[in-house]
Amino acid sequence: MTESTIRSRRFTAGLLSVALAAAALVGAVVAAPAQPAQAAGSTVVSLTFDDGNADQLAAAATMNAKGLKGTFYIISGYVDQPGYLTRPQVGTIAGAGNEIGGHTVHHLDLTTLGADDVKREVCNDRVNLTNWGYPITSFAYPFASVNPAVEQAVADCGYNTGRGLGDLKTAPGTPCADCGVSETLPPADPMLTAAADQVDSTWDLARLQSTVTRADAAGGWVQLTFHHICASACDTSPENATISAALFDQFTTWLAEWQAGGNGTVKTVQQAVGGAVKPVVAGPPLAPAPGPGENGVANPSLETPGAVANIPQCWWGSSFGSNSPVFSTVTPGRTGATAEKVTVTNYVDGDAKLLALFDESGCSPTVTPGATYSLRAFYMSTANTQFAVYTRDTLGVWTYWTSSPLFTPATIYTEANFTTPAIPADVTGISFGLNITANGELITDDYALYDSNGAPLLAISPLLPTVTGTAQVGAVLTATVAPWAPAPVALSYQWKRNGTAIPGATGLSYVPTSADVGATLTIAVSGTKAGYAPLTATSAATAAVQPADAKTVRYDGADRFATSAAVSAGVFAPGVPVAYIASGETFADALSAGPAAGAQGGPVLLVTKNAVPTVIAAELARLKPAKIVVLGGTAAIAESVVTSLKGTAPTTRVAGADRFAVSAAVSKAVFAPNAPVVYVASGANYPDALSGGAAAGLKKAPLLLVTPTSVPAAIATELGRLKPAKIVMLGGTVSLSPAVEKALKAIAPTTRIAGADRFVVSAAVSAATFTPGVPVVYLVSGQNFPDALSGAAAATKQGGPVLLVTRDSIPAAVKAELDRLNPGAIVIVGGTQAVSAAVATAAGSYVS
Repeated sequence: MTESTIRSRRFTAGLLSVALAAAALVGAVVAAPAQPAQAAGSTVVSLTFDDGNADQLAAAATMNAKGLKGTFYIISGYVDQPGYLTRPQVGTIAGAGNEIGGHTVHHLDLTTLGADDVKREVCNDRVNLTNWGYPITSFAYPFASVNPAVEQAVADCGYNTGRGLGDLKTAPGTPCADCGVSETLPPADPMLTAAADQVDSTWDLARLQSTVTRADAAGGWVQLTFHHICASACDTSPENATISAALFDQFTTWLAEWQAGGNGTVKTVQQAVGGAVKPVVAGPPLAPAPGPGENGVANPSLETPGAVANIPQCWWGSSFGSNSPVFSTVTPGRTGATAEKVTVTNYVDGDAKLLALFDESGCSPTVTPGATYSLRAFYMSTANTQFAVYTRDTLGVWTYWTSSPLFTPATIYTEANFTTPAIPADVTGISFGLNITANGELITDDYALYDSNGAPLLAISPLLPTVTGTAQVGAVLTATVAPWAPAPVALSYQWKRNGTAIPGATGLSYVPTSADVGATLTIAVSGTKAGYAPLTATSAATAAVQPADAKTVRYDGADRFATSAAVSAGVFAPGVPVAYIASGETFADALSAGPAAGAQGGPVLLVTKNAVPTVIAAELARLKPAKIVVLGGTAAIAESVVTSLKGTAPTTRVAGADRFAVSAAVSKAVFAPNAPVVYVASGANYPDALSGGAAAGLKKAPLLLVTPTSVPAAIATELGRLKPAKIVMLGGTVSLSPAVEKALKAIAPTTRIAGADRFVVSAAVSAATFTPGVPVVYLVSGQNFPDALSGAAAATKQGGPVLLVTRDSIPAAVKAELDRLNPGAIVIVGGTQAVSAAVATAAGSYVS
C-alpha cells in the first residue's frame, strides 16, 4: 500500500502533448451512449487520480472522449511545478466536468505531523483550491497514511470524504485478500473510504476489469486510483505507479461499454457520496519567524532520522538534471553522531543537495517579508558548492529564488555563509541547502538560519594541533598546526605546563626545562578573524616530562603517522639528505626502506594511500630534506601524494610490480655492487625484518625480501648485481624454507639467524651484530608493525639495535640480550597500547 512521492522519483519524458490533450477536453463532441435496455446495475465506479501529475491531462482527455468523469486529487503546492499540472490545466480538467479534490499542500505523511501541522496541510490545501474557483468536498490521504486524529482533522477542514488505499479485496496471499470487493454507499466511515490498491505497471486489463466486475453481484462502490498515465519512455517501476496510455485507453473503452450495458455507473466521488459544500476553514497560523539570535532551522545538526533511509527528519534529498546522486550518513558529524553526505557520479548537468523540507509544518523556517537572513552550514567537499535557496508563497507554493556565491572545496568542516536579499512581500517561508554540481562528495552538518539583525558571529573551523618530539628536558617539542578555515585565520600560540601558560613560550617549538619535569605539556592555538567568534584549540597533553638523564624515552603519537613523525623529530635534525616515504597501511615497502634510509642518514615517514597526514607534512617542513623518495607503486601511494610531496622537495618514486620488486629497486638505488653482506627476510610477514633493518643499516647493507619458499626473479637479479661477500637469512625454516636457503647459497656463502619465535630471532640478530655498550636500544612491538616501521632508520642513525617485545612483557631472550648490551638508553616506539608503561619501566633497569 504505497503511493508515489516527489521525494522518491524522477519524472521521465513521454507525456502526451499538453495542447492536444487540452483541446480534446475542451472541444470534443461526445455522443451520449445508448440507454441500457435493462435497469442500471447498482455498482458505482469512481476513477480517481492522485497528485496532479502533468500526464493526467491526457488521461482526462481520454476519459472525456468516452463520456467518463473522474476525481483529480491535487497537491496545491505542486501546481505549476515541473512534472505537475498548471493552474490553467487544472481548470481545463474541471471545466470538462471532472471533480477537483484535495491532497494537501505538500504531500506529507500526515500521521508524522503535529495537530496544527496537519490542519495547515489539509485546510490550507482546501482554501487554495477553493480560491481557485472549485467546490472542494473530497480528500485523499497522502501515502494512504491515516489515523483517527488525522481523520478528524480532515472532517474539521470541511471535507465530506477521505479516501484510503488498498482496503478492497486483493489477490490471495496479499494483506487484504479477505476484504470486501466494494465499499458501501453511503460509506460506513466517509472519512476513510475503502479503495482498491493503486494501479501500477503490474496491473493488466484483466485485473482492471475484474476489480470492477467482481463487485457486480453485490453492488457497492469501487474506487480505482491512478498516478501516471504514460504515453512513451515510461518508468514502469511499481513504486512509480505508472500504466501506459494504451492500457488506460483500453480500460476506459471497456468501462464505457460496461456502463452502457447497464452494469453500473461511473461517477465522481462527490457524485457517488453527495453532500453540500461546506465553508472553508483556514489552518492555524504559521510558526513565527526566528527572533534575534535564534536558529530557525529544524533538526539543524541532522541528528534525528527521518522516515526515508539516510535522510534526516525535516530534510529531503533533492536533485535535478542528468546526474546520479546517492545520499548517506557519515559518523561522526561535526557535532553529534551524524552528518549527511551526497555522492554524485555520472554528472552531466544539474545538481544534488540536501534541502529543508518543502512544507508548512515547521520544517521549513518561517521568514518575515523585508528582512534579510544569514544562511549557514558547515561543509567538506571535493568540488565547489553553493547555497540554493527556495521560497514559499502565501499559497504554500515553493519556487527557486536565488543562489549564493560559490564556496571552494574544503578538507575540514568549513562554515559557508550567505546573507539573503530582502524577503519578497508574498513569501512566508524559506528552504535552503548546499549543492554539488560535479562528480564528487559533499558532506554537510550544522545548518542555521538567523535574522541578520542580531545574528551571532560566524564560526572559525579549527584543526587540533599535534605535538611531536620527546617530553624530556633538553629535547625539542614541535607543534603542528594546519591552517584553520575559512582562510585566512590569524593564529597565536601558547605552551602550557599542566594547563598553566609558560611565560614566553609562544612559538611552534618548545624545549622542556627542569621546571617541567613531571608535568604534562600542551600547546593552545587561538584563532581570530574579523566577523568571526574567536576560538582556542588545545593539543593533547604530552607524557610527563622526563629528566635529561632519563633511562627510557618514548616516541609516540595519536596514530601510526604521528608516531612516525615523533621518531623522526626525536632523532633527525633539519637538513637531512633524504626522507623516505612509505605506506603506513601495509608493511612491506617500509621494511626495505629502513636500512636504505639509515645508510643515507634520513628517516622513514608514513603516509596513507591518498594523502600526506598533516603531522607528516609538518615534519617534512621541519626536516627540509634535500630530496624525498616514495616507495611503492600507485596501488600503495597515489600519484596525487607524490605531486603533493614535490611541493616540499624534489621527489622520485621507487616502484615495482610487487613488494619483492620494490625491495630490489630500493637496493639498486642505494647500494653499490660488491656488498660485504646482504640481509634476506620474509616479505610475507614483518617481525624478522623489523630487527634485521637496524642490523643491515649498521652494516650499510640492503635488506631484501623473498617469499617463504622461493627467491623471486627480481631479488635473484639484484643479488647477482650486488655480488655480496655473504648473505644473512633472518628467521627459521617456517619463515624461510630450506629451498630458499639452497638458492641463496648458490649465490654467496649464506648463514641463517633463527630462533624459536620472533623475539628469540630479534635477540639473535642483535647478538650477531652489536657489541656491548651500545648507545641506545629501540624496543618495538613484535605484535603489530605500524609503530616499528620508522624505528630501523632511527636506530641506525643512533647506532643501536631494534628488539621486539610484547605489550606487557620483555621476553626472556630479549632480557638476556639487553643485559649483554648494557645500553646507554632505551627508546620505546609507540604508545602504551603497543608497549606498556610497565615494560618501559622494566627496560630502564638495563640501562648502564
